[in-house]
Amino acid sequence: MSNLHRILWIDGQIRSLRYPNVKAIAERFEISIRQASRDLSYLRDTLGAPLQYSHKHQGYRYDQPTYALPSVFLTEEQKQSLVYLSMQYKQSGEKHEAHIAEILSRLALDEQRSSSVQAVLPYPRKIRFTAEAAQLYKKLHEAAERYNKVRISDKEPDMLPLLLSPYKLFAYKGTDYVLGYVEPHHEIRLFPLEQLQDAVVTDQTFEYKPLLSGTWFVQSLLRATKTAVVRFYIPEYAAKLHLPWMPLDHNTFRIEFDDVHYFFSRLLSCPSDFQILSPQWCVNRFKAHLVKILRNHTKV
Repeated sequence: MSNLHRILWIDGQIRSLRYPNVKAIAERFEISIRQASRDLSYLRDTLGAPLQYSHKHQGYRYDQPTYALPSVFLTEEQKQSLVYLSMQYKQSGEKHEAHIAEILSRLALDEQRSSSVQAVLPYPRKIRFTAEAAQLYKKLHEAAERYNKVRISDKEPDMLPLLLSPYKLFAYKGTDYVLGYVEPHHEIRLFPLEQLQDAVVTDQTFEYKPLLSGTWFVQSLLRATKTAVVRFYIPEYAAKLHLPWMPLDHNTFRIEFDDVHYFFSRLLSCPSDFQILSPQWCVNRFKAHLVKILRNHTKV
């Protein structure tokens, strides 16, 4: 049920006497008024919530304070989504979000809600997830716990599958990341989960490699890795860029970089002729860069 996290939020708002209405729900989750109205109808008609509209407060309340959301309506896929959300909230380190994590975890385990769980819910942060994201998170989390290597594929068509030893999963500024050791690059890398297409858990196990410095780690969080496909007329010079690379054929390589200006400077210092094949934005940016250089050198 894709609206499960919204139902939990509405329930928490009602219990904390904030009297949510369709406008507040729509604004909170960036959905339509009609969808927000359907969520309230689901809560009332399907989950049996004693909803009543308060004209005084212009929002909804329960006329039976002892009402508790049932846990038996969850499917296996929905439980996976709850586990995912629980991990998200738990990793924030904040006390009130740890409380939400406990609630979600109990629901996922299909346990009966205790009195401590029925306490007032504070405002949760926005979390975007899908069933596919929850499944991917579950695979990587279990692989990390069991020290299994994972073969990951990227959503970018030019990216080749990599063998990842997943060390840790965590959230940073609303984005999920997996940190691990990557083969065949033989380096520790950071991947946003939204960038990954799939993950296949293998039977190969791993041991921890030494982590890189904290400075590198923070820079990797703040910068999104970019890729470009480049053809070198002397293939050996691809390695002299001192950037992560992978051969696609005998003279075409996928190059990874963080700073596009540094990438261009490395290319221009290369003695070999080369051609950027993709992506198109990089080709256009490089052409504009060359035009600017020529314009600066034609000024009298």
